[in-house]
Amino acid sequence: MWDSGVKEYRNYTCLGISGEFRTDFPSVIPAKGNYGLGLYITYKTEAGVVLNKVLVFDCSEMFGNPYSFGTNYLQEKIFDIQGMDCITNI
Repeated sequence: MWDSGVKEYRNYTCLGISGEFRTDFPSVIPAKGNYGLGLYITYKTEAGVVLNKVLVFDCSEMFGNPYSFGTNYLQEKIFDIQGMDCITNI
C-alpha cells in the first residue's frame, strides 16, 4: 500500500493494484469507448534521471463485463516496474 509519508520506494519489480469498480452505464445510455484507472508515477533510473510514466488499467483488461458492474466488482492487476530504481511519487 502506498504511504505518502515514505519518500522513496526502491528495488521493487512489480506493482499490484486492486480496487472495486462500479458503473451505472446501462441505466444511462449504451456504453462506448474505454475507461479505467491511470497511475501517474515519478521515478529515478539507476543513472539518476527523473522520469514520469502512466500505468493504465483500463476496462479492456477487467474481468467480466465492465459496462454492467451494477454493484462493486473487485478488479486486480500487476504491473512490471523493473527499471524504476527509485519511485518517488504515485
